[in-house]
Amino acid sequence: LLHVLALAAFAELGVSRMFSGGAGYRLELAGGGMERGSVSNADDFAGHLLLLLSFLVLIIITPGRSLFLRLLALAGLMYGLYSVLSTGSRGTVVALVCVCLYAAWRLPTRYRLILILLGPLAGVGFFVSLPDSVVKRLTTLTVANPKDDVEADAQVSFDGRWYLMKQALWTTIRHPALGVGPGQFSNAEGTLARSLGQQGSWHET
Repeated sequence: LLHVLALAAFAELGVSRMFSGGAGYRLELAGGGMERGSVSNADDFAGHLLLLLSFLVLIIITPGRSLFLRLLALAGLMYGLYSVLSTGSRGTVVALVCVCLYAAWRLPTRYRLILILLGPLAGVGFFVSLPDSVVKRLTTLTVANPKDDVEADAQVSFDGRWYLMKQALWTTIRHPALGVGPGQFSNAEGTLARSLGQQGSWHET
């Protein structure tokens, strides 16, 4: 099972090379929009890829693996992390930091030292090699007066996430026991917004 999931990570990296495009400066699968595929959206793709990359880490640290297999997994991991950052997904960067902190706590001592010593260097190397527009998006949370398309895109994304978070909290307060049903938040939010004469987001929380 571990090998199958590691192979799935390589398959997704191959897909990211063959079908990337559609968002200009951000890496996403061609087609764009969540309605055209479960991971065609750049943020969804980044989260999905980050999940699969963890299995390459397990290949690297599991005793008894051949050196060739470990080096192959390491190469896939490095390219995969670059791909994750290339999506410009700020939420996934937060998740990546959390993963690194957890790994620093749980990894065997020698791998923990390698992560602590080389992790920051790898991070700097990734950010230096990324396009300036992607770095700008990753380091921009909110902008009062956007000056270009990157800042405007980052602000629109922030506003949308902030709105969804507030609506999610309000929905939880209104339905504290059972909620609105599994996978029904987007319908509940959109219907409520429409009843108030507003434009609904119709996104999951």
